[in-house]
Amino acid sequence: TSLDILEFQAHVCKSDSIFSIPTFHMRMPHSCVDLGGIRFDQRDASFTVPLKQVEIVPADFALFSASCNKLRKIAYVGGELCGTEDFIRWDGLAFGYDGERMIRGDISMRDMRTSPYLKASLDELHIHMVRLQDILSRLKGQPMSLPKELLRLGDVRYLGRVEGYVHDLRLDGALSTDMGRVVTKASLQSDSAFEHFEYDVQLEAQHVKLGRLMDNPALGTATLALQTKGELEKDDLRGDVNIV
Repeated sequence: TSLDILEFQAHVCKSDSIFSIPTFHMRMPHSCVDLGGIRFDQRDASFTVPLKQVEIVPADFALFSASCNKLRKIAYVGGELCGTEDFIRWDGLAFGYDGERMIRGDISMRDMRTSPYLKASLDELHIHMVRLQDILSRLKGQPMSLPKELLRLGDVRYLGRVEGYVHDLRLDGALSTDMGRVVTKASLQSDSAFEHFEYDVQLEAQHVKLGRLMDNPALGTATLALQTKGELEKDDLRGDVNIV
């Protein structure tokens, strides 16, 4: 196994305080990376990395991980990375695989050296359960079957926001599947070692095809709202569920 670079071009510029790479191009057997103007300012340690064209076939990187050799479709990444040593932002984040767009949104993180604060807005998080099963099987190197209930979800899309410190997160969004739609609002707190968690989840299920999901026609379609609060520590889950 080797790492093959067929073509590499870079134009590097340096002034008293600015380091820039106006042109960066790398071509591999199946991958292509074009970055449209890398810039680093030494005065405030700020940087900008536009992802002009980044198309990666994981198999080209099998030298670093043998499992990559199983993935031979094109993954693309887009957007612009910028920030400083204590703040990073990815505007126009885009990710897709095999011609299918999977992630679109914006994400940022500040106070990275002390108490990281995450803010993410997902305009689209999308995958089909059969596609997910195929990707996991290729990574594992052998057929893998997801639970039938997960496969019945079919086309899964999530739109929402995640915000908060890494030990105190708030989530607000909507999950749409072939079996129905679920609106969620949740908070998750943890200790510094991520061993003890406290959660508070409000969930509204809208026209969920419960009978089809559980393969029990007697259940029919369900619309309900519930709230659950509790704690999780290792394998011990304690909490209450209230249907409202």
